[in-house]
Amino acid sequence: MKKNEAIEYLKFFNLENKINGVSKKLGLMENKRRLEIVRALALNLKIFILDEPAAGMNPQEKQLI
Repeated sequence: MKKNEAIEYLKFFNLENKINGVSKKLGLMENKRRLEIVRALALNLKIFILDEPAAGMNPQEKQLI
């Protein structure tokens, strides 16, 4: 994956302001789940399975996912 593609995924999930941050400092519900999805997308897999990716998220976060 190219760097600009990764940045586009981060922008799509409203994480572009965290580009230079440390992932373990992200709040679980606020950003970490979204980052996990970005990581999965970045692998360009044909299929990937998510186990309740929106569990514990508020309605706005679920809509984003």
